[in-house]
Amino acid sequence: MKAIFDPPMHIYRFHVKFILFKIFSIIFGTKCTKQEILEEESAVFIMSPTSIMDASYAARKVVSDISGQIDNVVKDFQEIVRVEEQVTKAKCDCCGLCEEYTPNYIKKIKESHSGSWVCGLCSEAVGEMIRRGAPYVEMKEALEKHREFFQEFNGTTRANPKLALTSTMRKIARRSSEYKREIKDITKIARSSSCIPRMNN
Repeated sequence: MKAIFDPPMHIYRFHVKFILFKIFSIIFGTKCTKQEILEEESAVFIMSPTSIMDASYAARKVVSDISGQIDNVVKDFQEIVRVEEQVTKAKCDCCGLCEEYTPNYIKKIKESHSGSWVCGLCSEAVGEMIRRGAPYVEMKEALEKHREFFQEFNGTTRANPKLALTSTMRKIARRSSEYKREIKDITKIARSSSCIPRMNN
């Protein structure tokens, strides 16, 4: 009886091992070469014979273990996706704007802004300040200047809009008068220089 059942049993075990090997190759990204398959086949036929019941039980156990591992991989992947899609509130260190972002995005912005979280508008303003800075403005310096600007804005304009409007109108009037004075000075210089040739004639 052994002589009759041994060859089919070995072939069965080889195919089971080959299928499982292919499953692991797909899951873990490994490649199964022809040489490895031949070595596996020869190893199977060299092994001592076992009963068909033992082989079937071993195959079912291995398949069950693989199914459990696949379930664990799927659960881990779902957890990763859930964490990626999770959002959290973050407050801008400059303007104080509070919005929801993903943790990875917050980490990326902090890494590029010296550990400070800034919103999109403040990030653009800080970047423009760095590009226009002369001779060179570092990220921390640009963030500090932008933060001071918003602190002043919050302390004046938001706290007392009427007072802020009055102060702004005064600044506009002062600049207008200074501009007119500069125009008059330029006109006087032009007239005095144009009269010199006529007086010489």
